Amino acid sequence: MRYLLRSSFILALVHAAPANAQTVLHYWDFESTTDVVGGVPTSAVGVPDLSLHPTYGEAYSGSSQSLNSISGGTSAGGGFLEADVFAGGVPVALDFGTSNFAISYWSYNPNDGDARGPRIFDCLPGTSTGFQLGTNTSGNWNMRMDDDQGVAVTTSSAGLMQATDRWTHVSINVDRGNGQLSIYFDGGLQAFVPLVDSGTPLTGMVFPEMDLEIGVINGGSSAGQSQDAGLDDLAFYDALLGGADILGLANGTLTPLSFADIGQSYCGPAVPNSSGLAAEIMGAGSATAANNNLFLTATQLPVGQFGYFIAGQTQGSFTPPGSQGVICLTGNIGRYHGVPDIISGPTGSLQVDLNAIPVNPPQPALAGETWNFQCWFRDNNPALTSNFTDGLSVTFQ
Repeated sequence: MRYLLRSSFILALVHAAPANAQTVLHYWDFESTTDVVGGVPTSAVGVPDLSLHPTYGEAYSGSSQSLNSISGGTSAGGGFLEADVFAGGVPVALDFGTSNFAISYWSYNPNDGDARGPRIFDCLPGTSTGFQLGTNTSGNWNMRMDDDQGVAVTTSSAGLMQATDRWTHVSINVDRGNGQLSIYFDGGLQAFVPLVDSGTPLTGMVFPEMDLEIGVINGGSSAGQSQDAGLDDLAFYDALLGGADILGLANGTLTPLSFADIGQSYCGPAVPNSSGLAAEIMGAGSATAANNNLFLTATQLPVGQFGYFIAGQTQGSFTPPGSQGVICLTGNIGRYHGVPDIISGPTGSLQVDLNAIPVNPPQPALAGETWNFQCWFRDNNPALTSNFTDGLSVTFQ
């Protein structure tokens, strides 16, 4: 997460409400391979560098490259991330259809003499449906989208050049209603690009027909296809970003988690844990019960410990023995089991199955009902063995 600590005032704004009604759907902060909002399973291919650098964030190793192990243009593994957004003919994530959506990320284009600039992602096999974002030559920004009509869009003719040897924040609004892309560098509008190819508007379905490869285009088998730059904080949103949103993401007063706004926080702030921070729980996705599309994310957790999410319909406030935190639920409480909900800090995410909330007996979430969620976790303080986030209350439609 590439944001500097500027002042207590700015830090207070980090979780401010966004200007419009977007929701962040997926967010890779590169502290790990985790999609910390959408919960899409993501694995490392090759040897990507996900370590924290004091200047360049999680996805840049200093004077070398970021998501791969390529140095000086020589292939040494071609590492990238593989996100499972497509399964056997059916898109399971990033299916925007004909709707508007937005993308944001940070990238670093090194002035290293290499012809390649940042390779951001690829979920476009050949000329099938999907989209791809990278550069054709060093710094020459390029995005391609194909729909079910076989229409492609490329922005290389716009002449967008990303500066070298510095981090640049990029935001892209995919405006299907007005038939255009709007591209922003560091909060400032760079270009409007028509969503057309040979005069045909791009109006069909846009969804991937392959898994999302982050930090590579055209596969990761050679040095010429892999990332040769820095990449951080890649996020996808379900609506257009407003000007204030884009500026906030660029100057650090907003993060993608600022757009994870499903539900209402209560019973907080939580008691600070051994990281020195109070852990928080956030919701994203949809509050429509029939959509079964609610994601929970816990942030500011201690590193190296584990935890799980809990749910119930009755709010409470009680400090269990051996815990320094407060459980914000009472009565019939359910715990989410299984690998996806076992978190290891500093963030953890889970897609909640609303058809079977694990109380006793399991119950579906129905329109008009309010359910409450929280995250319990082990702490690194040997005197107090566990802690909690604050609570999240969601009233379903």
